[in-house]
Amino acid sequence: MTTSQSDIENMQAELGSALPRWGMFDAKLTFLSHSENTTFLARDPRSGQRLVLRVQRIGYHASAEILSELSWISALIADAVIETPAPSPIATASCCVRCH
Repeated sequence: MTTSQSDIENMQAELGSALPRWGMFDAKLTFLSHSENTTFLARDPRSGQRLVLRVQRIGYHASAEILSELSWISALIADAVIETPAPSPIATASCCVRCH
């Protein structure tokens, strides 16, 4: 499936409305890349907080696979195997947000 510029713009709009879930109310989103996933950088000028957001393609991975990957990342961090950025949960303690 090909991702168009309008698809990326729609993702960016959806993410923009989801940013308050991470406590980012004035953040600016910048498109970073598109390959297996689409990534954006959110920067909140007031708090200085930065967050990379990864958008999964619809139907590419099941929720269980994404949660498994997040568990694996947590294990890498806990065991100090390699320096790894930690997932940033929202207020509900979930690292995954479904946007439509």
